[in-house]
Amino acid sequence: MNDLETRLRDALATTAEERDVDVALLHRATRARIRERGLTPGGGLPDRRSRLLHGPVLVAAAAGVAVAVTAGALLWPALNQDADVAGPDHSRRAVDTTFLCPQQVAVAFDGSQDEFVPDLQRLRGPAGVAREYGAGTFAFDESGDRATLRLGNEDGTLGSVTTYVRSDDGWALRSAEVCTGFGNTADAPTAESLRLGEHGVTPYPSVRLLTPGDRGRASVLLDDRPVYDYSGLVRDHRSIYVGPCEDRLCWATGTPDGIVSSRMPGRPVLRDMTGVLHLPDDMVGRVSTLRLWAVYDPDRTVDSLTLRLQDGSVREGRTVTDPTWDGAVLRVVLGPVDGVDRVVVRSTDGTEVAERPEDVVGYDPRTSG
Repeated sequence: MNDLETRLRDALATTAEERDVDVALLHRATRARIRERGLTPGGGLPDRRSRLLHGPVLVAAAAGVAVAVTAGALLWPALNQDADVAGPDHSRRAVDTTFLCPQQVAVAFDGSQDEFVPDLQRLRGPAGVAREYGAGTFAFDESGDRATLRLGNEDGTLGSVTTYVRSDDGWALRSAEVCTGFGNTADAPTAESLRLGEHGVTPYPSVRLLTPGDRGRASVLLDDRPVYDYSGLVRDHRSIYVGPCEDRLCWATGTPDGIVSSRMPGRPVLRDMTGVLHLPDDMVGRVSTLRLWAVYDPDRTVDSLTLRLQDGSVREGRTVTDPTWDGAVLRVVLGPVDGVDRVVVRSTDGTEVAERPEDVVGYDPRTSG
């Protein structure tokens, strides 16, 4: 054993004797690693929010556990200061130094939010923060009594910048800016934000979100798009499926780990369905910049659903159906929160009903802030 190894062994042994084991943290970390390996009850998908450990799960004696836990706390400044990758492959990829996202918002560290708290001490350094929030890349820079942590996506695009000041306990949180969509929405930018459909990623299978309705009627994908995490990273996407269920139309929005469901009556009534565009957990402190209107038409008495915008233009709706729906269709249109004058339902007999957005059944001003 060389001199460096001897010094490291002695330092770890001394620390193990002086410090208590954070059993709760170790328990959470171990469970996170088990989920990451796909060993969740019922065979579910692993929790993508927990990436604390990368390696075999070990059962150790108390002293050995103390060494493992406290060593990370002691050595992260030396081992991780120049690292820039949080992924398990540890391949090096640079993190951008400037934001490319549409908007950035400041994060409060006054206890009013707990969605993003990149605490270096609690999470065992920059690599621990990056793993906790699923960053594909990261970079940590120190300069005197100040430090900066940049978290990036897999392609290196910048998701957040957090600054720290040196304290008696290490580094104290000072400020952070994170990426968000225009208007502080959860939706990540896409080439055509007002188009319903796929937006660059493979949608989740419908069986994970919405099972086929009665008499084998299929569910149909309505929309799938990426969303911003509260860390500013684009870590996930959500899918929306629709399908007949009994005498109604069922909706399901979400991921395999979280679903919001809703139903529409089996008659042609115009409804504001904006609430299904996002998962509630993605909208804490955020607003929607989009609104969704729909009419379920099992007897085909509706000819079209359109938006009349305040600038005089018209936005056409989309028709969703499937051969298993026995002729029923869904008329649906996506539009901006601001700028819509009337939502227009045209019947097959030529009559039209034009309503102001705030008069449509299901309207909720809270979905737009």
